[in-house]
Amino acid sequence: MNFINCPKGHSAASIAILKTHHVIGDGTSLMGIVFSCFRKAYDPSLSLTFPSETLNTSTNEHTVTHTIINIFKSVPRFISSIIYSFHDFGQGLKMLFLEDIKTPIRSGTTDMTRPFSTRVCSVTISLNNVKRIKTLLQVTVNDVIVGIIFHGTRLYIKEVNQGQEIRKTCSTASTFVNIRSMKGNLRSEEMCKTKTWGNQITNIELPLPIFEDEDVANPLKFIKKSHKIIKNKRLGIYGPFLMIGLLDTGHLLAF
Repeated sequence: MNFINCPKGHSAASIAILKTHHVIGDGTSLMGIVFSCFRKAYDPSLSLTFPSETLNTSTNEHTVTHTIINIFKSVPRFISSIIYSFHDFGQGLKMLFLEDIKTPIRSGTTDMTRPFSTRVCSVTISLNNVKRIKTLLQVTVNDVIVGIIFHGTRLYIKEVNQGQEIRKTCSTASTFVNIRSMKGNLRSEEMCKTKTWGNQITNIELPLPIFEDEDVANPLKFIKKSHKIIKNKRLGIYGPFLMIGLLDTGHLLAF
């Protein structure tokens, strides 16, 4: 920890800079340590807390109505999550036995000793433009970014293949997601007690959308297709846990 003795008016006499390495935990765990260092000004014996959102239920009738509406909304959502979870679990099983075909972005070889050439490129995207697309398509910023990456990948495959048929090309992206079962901000002691400390991640497979001829001239449609795939993945929240259970069972049987 470094201290910079540079007073900022009447608010602070100095600035403290704390540098930590991500190997000791993810962002949530590290922030839990930071929050554990603070205390309430009126009672230093109490830890830092954050206000929670509360619903204004003035009458019992309003409470019952709100509960019934939530039930009717949650039942279809639960059924959809079960269906998409088994669908994602099936996709995970497929990836264990079937490989993607060879493309310009997948050589199919596991020999990392052979010489190969790479080229690193970068592009700058305006966040304001991303937000405009987000508002226009009613999606999230992540959906727009992933859609742009997928669209660029498909264009690259088409360019290298010199316009050959690529619509049936099966390509899958593997991405890591957080599976931490925790809500709100917890102190480090609470995370250790509930066994939610540290990195808790798994990977999911995202199939690249089918690339149509019109997607070249209308990339927004392609982003919308990417959004649909990601939305289905969000609904299949139990799929990663099913795959983790299968892999853990296979690991135990191997020994």
